[in-house]
Amino acid sequence: MNRSFSRPMVLFLAILSAGAPGAPLAHGAESARQVTVAVNPGLAASAYLWAAKEANLYGKYGLNVSFNWGYGQALPATLIAGEVPVATGADAQALNTQAADIVIASSAINLLAQELVARSDVRSPGEIKGKRFGAYLPGSPAHTATLIALKHLGLDPKRDRIQVISIGPPSDRLQALLAGSVDVTILDSGSAKAFAGQGIHVLLDLVDLKIPYNQASLLTTRTLLRTQRPLLEAIFKGSLEGIAYVLRPENRSKTLALMAKQMRLGDPEKAAPLYEALLRSYARKPYASLEGVRSVQAVLQEVNPRVASIDPAQVIDDSLLREIDRSGFIDNLYPR
Repeated sequence: MNRSFSRPMVLFLAILSAGAPGAPLAHGAESARQVTVAVNPGLAASAYLWAAKEANLYGKYGLNVSFNWGYGQALPATLIAGEVPVATGADAQALNTQAADIVIASSAINLLAQELVARSDVRSPGEIKGKRFGAYLPGSPAHTATLIALKHLGLDPKRDRIQVISIGPPSDRLQALLAGSVDVTILDSGSAKAFAGQGIHVLLDLVDLKIPYNQASLLTTRTLLRTQRPLLEAIFKGSLEGIAYVLRPENRSKTLALMAKQMRLGDPEKAAPLYEALLRSYARKPYASLEGVRSVQAVLQEVNPRVASIDPAQVIDDSLLREIDRSGFIDNLYPR
């Protein structure tokens, strides 16, 4: 399912999300700067952003942040259109939009924090051969993550007759798996545990393999890093506090409730496996992985040959994050 938004629709979603249930405005928020951040809805990896909003951590830096929900390339498209200063994304989105000067400025998760989930008759990675693998559109983060995972396992879709099918976002892929429309799919780590006993199981938790990969990243442009640095610094500081908030054990119950609300899980404890995966995946100092960009570039050029000529180092600009880090800000979030 491909959801791309026109400019009017982007504006409508921004207005809608600003009025959606979420964090209350801080005291004196009428003077706070209104900022919209483009976020992929329903992904557990976005929990640090939800927490930063819910706990009013952005308000500490003079911001009232609302979220503009979008999928895939619709997220960096809002950056290109000038609707938002920051959008969440992954390596593939940054590589696909290099002509627009988009860069990865930070990456809350810099390893492949996904799991391969399969029908009960697929018992080992080797049994993926000849099966139907549910992914997303060619060139999307889910598609490139699928190809990287298969490559790491020594599998090749063509040679091993693995049919990679474009299904849609995680919720659609999970439903396709439960319905038997596909045999295997890739989801955020922790996603499948809530559905144990329904004919599916975790085939492999890729977090354990520590494959370099950037996700839950903050994308912006080099131009904005030059011209709107104070604004981006405020967004980054609130987001960094969001990571620390999620990682603090005393915030477990609040984080579970927030994740359950955002992901429409009902019982907060259903979010526990996803939360535990974040504790293993979130980077306290969220520097993007250059090796992760290279890995994605290697598989992405098969569907988008233009990315082959891109210098992977140019896809990352962590200068602002390094400034914040050198000031001691991040270390102070984690008192010893």
